[in-house]
Amino acid sequence: MSLLKFDKVTDPVFISQDVKNPRANLNETNQFVKELKNRKVPITYVVRQHDQITQDEQIEFYSQLETFFSENLKK
Repeated sequence: MSLLKFDKVTDPVFISQDVKNPRANLNETNQFVKELKNRKVPITYVVRQHDQITQDEQIEFYSQLETFFSENLKK
């Protein structure tokens, strides 16, 4: 993880991951999230449990993303 220099991250972070995505390592993401939380970096972490997302789940995801943006983008 030192390659990513996550120790320099201070701005709020939004992460979304599908647990069945073969290109993403859930353990690495969880470690990254844990490190950011330990450093008190504001983080929103959304984990989906399956490949096919329902319309209600899609709406919920975009609602979370909208909340994140409204709370963290400067006006």
